[in-house]
Amino acid sequence: MANEGTNSTTGRTGIIVVIVAVLVGLLLLGRGYNNSSSEISGPGNSTTTVAPDSSTTIPSGNVNPADVKVKVANATNVVGLATKTRDSLLQRGYTSVSVGDSTTKQQASTVFYAPGAESAAAGVAQALGLAPTVVGPLPNPSPVALGDAVVLVMAGLDL
Repeated sequence: MANEGTNSTTGRTGIIVVIVAVLVGLLLLGRGYNNSSSEISGPGNSTTTVAPDSSTTIPSGNVNPADVKVKVANATNVVGLATKTRDSLLQRGYTSVSVGDSTTKQQASTVFYAPGAESAAAGVAQALGLAPTVVGPLPNPSPVALGDAVVLVMAGLDL
């Protein structure tokens, strides 16, 4: 009879652990970790174009996200961070986003812009949930080759 109380408590604890695990899993899936893309980004460049979902497009002044060419560089050791960040931008209406890796590593993300693309960079930062203070002009030399992009996201651990 003494074991019945212990088994009941153990059973309830197990159920609580399972419920918490399910809730955490749902939370992670809701935040975008259930990425349906099976593409793996290597150190080279790749560009993906998809139709924007207008319900998630975030306005950025007078700049249409579909008109902005963005390069996302993984500035961490986290595998797949640039691809995850690209997918987040694609969901928000950006249609021309290339990815790559940076040899420069950094904790916090920064968003750089080429001359004349300050509004576009501000929109990208807003779409990623980054503070406007992380936006700045592209340094010379650029930390990563831009190709035809006008905005560079150096993806840090905060993404």
